[in-house]
Amino acid sequence: MEYFCPRCGAKEDIRSPKPKCGCGGLWSLDFSPPSWDASLIDRDQWNIFRYRAFLPPLGEGWKRLTLGEGMSPIVELEPG
Repeated sequence: MEYFCPRCGAKEDIRSPKPKCGCGGLWSLDFSPPSWDASLIDRDQWNIFRYRAFLPPLGEGWKRLTLGEGMSPIVELEPG
């Protein structure tokens, strides 16, 4: 996985500390989440990270991001 610049097409390692590309464009993450599958929900988690399979890989760093929030639902938007 890597960052890419939508302005000039440059690519950068995801561990890069650079907040933006040399051309001034902001990095976008080259990541496509899997198709929705309820069996991928981690039912042992009671926070947003129960949907970790649908988020970009975070390693174990995600454990430092949570504030103990509880049971964050995913709500379907109206089509269209």
